[in-house]
Amino acid sequence: MNIGSVLTQAAKVSPERTAIIYGDLRRSYRELNARANRLAAQLRSAGLGKGDRVAILQRNCPELLETMFATFKMGAITVPMNARLHPKEAAYILQDSGAKAIVFTDDFVGPLETIHDELKGITTFICIGNAPAWAKPYETVHCRWGCGRSRRASGERRYRVALLHVGDYRQAQGRDGKPRQSTVS
Repeated sequence: MNIGSVLTQAAKVSPERTAIIYGDLRRSYRELNARANRLAAQLRSAGLGKGDRVAILQRNCPELLETMFATFKMGAITVPMNARLHPKEAAYILQDSGAKAIVFTDDFVGPLETIHDELKGITTFICIGNAPAWAKPYETVHCRWGCGRSRRASGERRYRVALLHVGDYRQAQGRDGKPRQSTVS
């Protein structure tokens, strides 16, 4: 069992329960699971699979969770990157980690452009927001609920992402024959 299967189970048990709150945006477990599945399918179609590394260079946003769950579901390895890295430090981490893909928000386009030619091992660039010509727009990957908008560009405030109730409650029988409740996480 991996973390991706926890989301799948939560989507089966509580499909309409709120999984993400981001400003005015509310996303259910069903929606989060479907979006993570579509991103995982897109990454697979780009040739990535189990054991491959996917770099994540994003600020707190719903797409961050979608990217993480997509990589977990496909058995890939996440390479989370600090948003405050100097471009040369980011290039070193991307090369040293062996990342084959990077999913990033549009506020990192400038720094990534300065090191783009050094990133020979990365075959897939996916940009959340306004994508440059060398990256695939996140919106075209799978979205139908208006994801990937650049909140900074539209003047919206940034909010923390909250993932609620990842656990699945199951009944188990104790030694005395009485049911016990446990959390699977």
